[in-house]
Amino acid sequence: MNVLVTGACGYIGKVLCSMFVEQGHRVFACDNDLHATDPPNVIRRYRSSFESDYIIREMQIYNIDVVVHLAATSTVGPDSTNPLLYHYNNTAKTIAFLHKLKEAGWDGHIVFASTAAVYDEYDRSVYESDNLKPISIYGTTKLNCEKVLHHWEKKTIFRFFNVAGAHNGFGEEQGDTHLLSRICHGVINDQELIVFGDDYPTRDGTCIRDYVHVADICSAIILAAEEEVYGTFNLGTDRGMTVKEMIEQFEMHTGHHVKWSVGPRRFGDQPYLVANPAWFMRKTGFQYKYAIRDIINSSWNHYGN
Repeated sequence: MNVLVTGACGYIGKVLCSMFVEQGHRVFACDNDLHATDPPNVIRRYRSSFESDYIIREMQIYNIDVVVHLAATSTVGPDSTNPLLYHYNNTAKTIAFLHKLKEAGWDGHIVFASTAAVYDEYDRSVYESDNLKPISIYGTTKLNCEKVLHHWEKKTIFRFFNVAGAHNGFGEEQGDTHLLSRICHGVINDQELIVFGDDYPTRDGTCIRDYVHVADICSAIILAAEEEVYGTFNLGTDRGMTVKEMIEQFEMHTGHHVKWSVGPRRFGDQPYLVANPAWFMRKTGFQYKYAIRDIINSSWNHYGN
């Protein structure tokens, strides 16, 4: 199978490319970050924006079967200060990409990376059929992409919950904004972790999230691509953990103390985001392999400890 991965030099992209290659697939990596290192053993690395005419021509030359569309501007928080960048990079470019694919006569399988941030606020695990009402610009742009993709026949939309952990030598790097990366960075550099608010309506006042191992995310993507599984699915574990509980788990599994203090809330953070992942599991037989200890240990080891 010939696979084009957009955003291939990012955190999830590198893990995904490595796992596709392990399964014997031919991977074509697209990422316009000129300074990023290439994923290993890919057929070609394109330093170009995914919606460019050049990429469309290359897809035709190499008979791409599946596109995994990961590329996006994704950080919640900064989206409130520069919303047009998010709308342009995420929604406008995706629309342009789909339009050019149609014009070129390509109607293959697209696997799209969406997000839990498309959901309305709930105090329980969310189902794919629940109300969609994002409170962040990032979530809004992803929901807009989902709506556009409803006009594409062969599609898989995965709503990622909190992806974490490391695999095949790839993981989040120092400076990344996700919680576990920030915890590792703080411990290594003897810096204090800032917890964004402790007055949410949760069991300890901090936000609850569903942490899922990056290798489980990528395994689900590969399964959908190989088996031509179409639909919209949550990717999460149905196990919610507060920020304070993640700190406690990190300390327990690594033996390292985490310095932390409470700061103001971050715009766009929902109190509770946990997946009900049953639909994809029932449809495909997919099983999650990794527990929270695996996520923490793989991340900590990836930081060189």
